[in-house]
Amino acid sequence: MNDIFRRLKLRTLTRTDTTYRRANGSDVWHFCENCGTWPTADFTEVTASQYLLKGSLCLECIAKRHFGDCGKTAAAK
Repeated sequence: MNDIFRRLKLRTLTRTDTTYRRANGSDVWHFCENCGTWPTADFTEVTASQYLLKGSLCLECIAKRHFGDCGKTAAAK
């Protein structure tokens, strides 16, 4: 894994206010509600990062957080 993604992943996983979702049947966890693939139906949601040990974080969510564009969808605000 690229060093920048490793640092972003560790920083993301240490946040305690983050909600994570993954579509049922997927191993990819999302944490930005404005992600293009944020699950809206048939998903698992957790708020504690220890549940993320199995799976990976969404690269789009990581990029959005890195560039300061990770937020809630317009409908969720």
